[in-house]
Amino acid sequence: MLKLFSLLCGLLFATSVFASSEIQHPDFKIIFDSFNKGKYAESIKSSEQLIQKLKKQTPLPTETLATAHYWLGLSYNKKEYFTKAIPCFEYAINNKLKANDLLYEYGKALSGSKKYKEAKAAFTDSLENKYQTAVSLYYLEFLARKTGEIEEEKVYQAKIEKLKPAEKEVALVVAQPIVQPTAPVVVEKPETVVIKIDEDLKSVYESFNTGLYARANKQLEDILLKIKEVHPRPLNHLGLIAYWQGLNYIRQLEYEAAVKSFQKAISYDFKASDLQYEYAQALYGAEKLDEAKAAFKASANQNYKTGVSLYYLGFLSQEMNEKKEAKVYYQQISTLPEEERKDVEQAAQMQIADITLLEVESHPDAVRKVEVEVIPQYEKAIDLDKSSNLAIDMKAKIRELQQKYELVLFKMRNNRPTQVPPYFMRASLDNAFDDNVVYSADETRISQSQKASAFTKADFMGRYSLYYKNIMSFAPELRTNRTRYLNRTDSIKANDNFAIVPAIRSAYEHSLWGRPASHLLDFEYNYAHRDLNSNDELVFSSRTQTYMIGERFNFFPNGESVVRYRQRHFNSYNTASNSITKSFVLEQILALKSGHMLILMGSYDMARNVTELFNTNALMTRADVIFPKYKDWFTMTAGLGVTLTDPYKNSARGMEKLINPSLKFTHTFSPRLRGTFRAEYWKNTSNSATFQYTKKATGIELEYIF
Repeated sequence: MLKLFSLLCGLLFATSVFASSEIQHPDFKIIFDSFNKGKYAESIKSSEQLIQKLKKQTPLPTETLATAHYWLGLSYNKKEYFTKAIPCFEYAINNKLKANDLLYEYGKALSGSKKYKEAKAAFTDSLENKYQTAVSLYYLEFLARKTGEIEEEKVYQAKIEKLKPAEKEVALVVAQPIVQPTAPVVVEKPETVVIKIDEDLKSVYESFNTGLYARANKQLEDILLKIKEVHPRPLNHLGLIAYWQGLNYIRQLEYEAAVKSFQKAISYDFKASDLQYEYAQALYGAEKLDEAKAAFKASANQNYKTGVSLYYLGFLSQEMNEKKEAKVYYQQISTLPEEERKDVEQAAQMQIADITLLEVESHPDAVRKVEVEVIPQYEKAIDLDKSSNLAIDMKAKIRELQQKYELVLFKMRNNRPTQVPPYFMRASLDNAFDDNVVYSADETRISQSQKASAFTKADFMGRYSLYYKNIMSFAPELRTNRTRYLNRTDSIKANDNFAIVPAIRSAYEHSLWGRPASHLLDFEYNYAHRDLNSNDELVFSSRTQTYMIGERFNFFPNGESVVRYRQRHFNSYNTASNSITKSFVLEQILALKSGHMLILMGSYDMARNVTELFNTNALMTRADVIFPKYKDWFTMTAGLGVTLTDPYKNSARGMEKLINPSLKFTHTFSPRLRGTFRAEYWKNTSNSATFQYTKKATGIELEYIF
């Protein structure tokens, strides 16, 4: 139970700090365990070792390294090595680490190093992020006072006065001994000796804040001895000391001692908004579940951390096998104001799904109930925050259930994975510059235009995969694109075009040499319009029907091979350009041990035109290399294509050669959005000036995957 409790606390802490981070590294568990137990020297050592290890990796794991610096900064703060903590937090900030308390902890380090102006800026940013709002206001008031900015100090004092009483009370417990020392509480002994209790409490807070919990309790015991000599006894201070001792014991995982301390605080009628909540945590750690439930109920009734308290009530009910009651508590969280529920609502909805799954798994109609009750509940929870770590876990859980109960087909009979989800959609916008605009979509000539233009191309493609049992797949596909040239010279804008390209692609799955293989059968129809008359009106330009039959297999263990026979029927607005092209195509993908991806392609194309003079046989070869990602910045792709064309019916042209090198740099902004800079060059040599040209094109493309 204690292990479960520690794990739950760790989960809640990690979720709050790294709400949007996807970092997972085994060394962080070692660091976190040391940190959570107050062993800050160990967490410092582990963090420093991890940083040195990460710095040797290529490419540099920037986000993971930033997280390691963050933990090192937290540990330094706890040891009050503030000057050492500052560069750690600055590294994390500069590398855009997302941690709720990063700016707050950075402000504490700056304040501890007496860099008051920089600290004020950090706490101001923390305040804008709504982290520890009340405490940040106290710090800002203190820093304004330190820097002599009286008017600002008054502004923050006014804001503090507007805080809710509960917020102010909690913030004072944390911040007052350091940032807002007030006149000491004076208690007169019979001999009229004055005891300055608040001065002693400041020392306790310093020990508490640096993780020296045993020392803090010793200091509290010393204060207690002084107070016991005072008559009448100051019950409020006795209650405060007992309460603070309970907090120290909890952080030392001494739950039984913490329970006794909180019970003393309650007996002294001490008032602190989080007393029942902390008492409940101690009871839970001491495995006194019934009493812990009662304390969490009291905390919820006092409107302190209502959402978290209800979550614990649900979790405790689960532990006690009271599943219906647990669901009620979890559901109540969704009725709270957003500020109260936002940190725990997703976890609560996930727990409801977990409970429902346990209930239906033994049901005779478990398959249907999992499909209509459990999975929709997980999806409801995911929708609350699709980028969280919990959402990732729940998506994996849904996939696991779909596989277990065969609700979705994940693999074909040869173990080839299916498309999950079955749909794929992408949209892209390409802005480029072409220094020699020629249109060559199976036209009979591609002469040099000697004219340059920028252009914009918008493209959309969607596909949906359907499966017949685990044997065959059918994928209807639709693609559209629109290209417009910015140079509006008649000969250039005549190349403005629009195309709509429906297709159907099918595969029959089998095995070859003990590896997955597929018979392929595709049909594609391309219907194109161009501004043929240069009057800003797109009219019919051509239609192309392409039939393809092929085989996809794994001849090499580290990459897929494809052989195809393709036949393309091209019908132009100019019937003299009509043609049929028969092609044999070979494609090979190889994943190299170096991390590079090699893509090879070759084809032999036999084009037969209605005007025999334009008949050609062409051999095309191309190789592209995709390089490993460089420092999380970009992925580079370099390629070279060479095409030899034999216009065997027109000896005046001779053997033509087209050379086409290309270079691309792709940066991934998010899992769905990426940008690509590309540069290409073409040089076609021919004995006929009509068919000889060179051209260069550069562009930037933005692509979004739905």
